[in-house]
Amino acid sequence: MIGVRGVAAVVKLNKVGYQSALGQQKALLAATRTVKYPKVGTVVLCEHDPVYTFGRRGEELFQNSRGPLCDTGAEVFKVGRGGLVTFHGPGQLVCYPILNLRLLKYNLM
Repeated sequence: MIGVRGVAAVVKLNKVGYQSALGQQKALLAATRTVKYPKVGTVVLCEHDPVYTFGRRGEELFQNSRGPLCDTGAEVFKVGRGGLVTFHGPGQLVCYPILNLRLLKYNLM
């Protein structure tokens, strides 16, 4: 992070539902994109109740597994990220980095 002013803020949400955490992440993303935001981003730390998230490549798996997974008491969501399926549950620390890569002068290509 040479030449970057400000550091990432850390937000600890403790145990929070997946949808609530996602909503808070979207709000933090919007704040990170503002010119006045003094940090390079935010790192969100939390724990979820049992939840399965299905990425873009998991469409067929989502259609076939949603019912049985819901029957276990877990929440099931289709999300806009890549990948197949991810499980998060009690006792697992989840870290969501929300960073302005332009400020970090990082290129994904």
